[in-house]
Amino acid sequence: MTRSVRQLLLCLVVGLLFFIQPSKQDRSVSSISGPGWEFAPIYSSLPPLLTFTAKKLLYCSLQCNQRTDCRTFDFDSGSRQCRLWDCDMTTGSIVASPSKPQSVVGTIQLSPSLYANIYNQSCAACVQSRYLTCNVNSSTCQCPPKSFWNGLICSAQLLPNQTCSQVGVCRSDLNLTCQPSCDFTYRCSTSKSLEFYVYSTVAFCIIS
Repeated sequence: MTRSVRQLLLCLVVGLLFFIQPSKQDRSVSSISGPGWEFAPIYSSLPPLLTFTAKKLLYCSLQCNQRTDCRTFDFDSGSRQCRLWDCDMTTGSIVASPSKPQSVVGTIQLSPSLYANIYNQSCAACVQSRYLTCNVNSSTCQCPPKSFWNGLICSAQLLPNQTCSQVGVCRSDLNLTCQPSCDFTYRCSTSKSLEFYVYSTVAFCIIS
């Protein structure tokens, strides 16, 4: 094989690798914690998106990457248990797990650059995007279910009793809406009415 032919083949291989590389819109970057930690949502009754057995951390991470609703995952190399979560650090936290010394937590890293020039644009802009979906009603790129636009990124919708400030920030699949509460703040709740009663100098707040 002549030198010119080898150079041509090398150029073809490099070119092929360039074209099959995923764009930044359909890939994700994860931050992995040290061992001895697991993820816990603020709302303890919320189950994982999916729990399954994986041979390695890589397989657990890949499963999260393939789902637009996955924001966090944890993997215990001892039991090989992988859990996928639709929560992020605003709706959960990484907690120490003495009973799982080999467990690590992975969080999908989101940045405004992933949404730049794509959010609220026509659906053609987010065909390959992992982070935005096409809204059939408006024909524009919008945040996936269970997330909302915070002005910079699509953040995970809030869970029960978390403070809120605008419509659409609470988990709609849990029938939550941003409602006034007895502590004079707005919180994600299923409650629809708030009543105050005053007896002598004592005030009572009843949520129904």
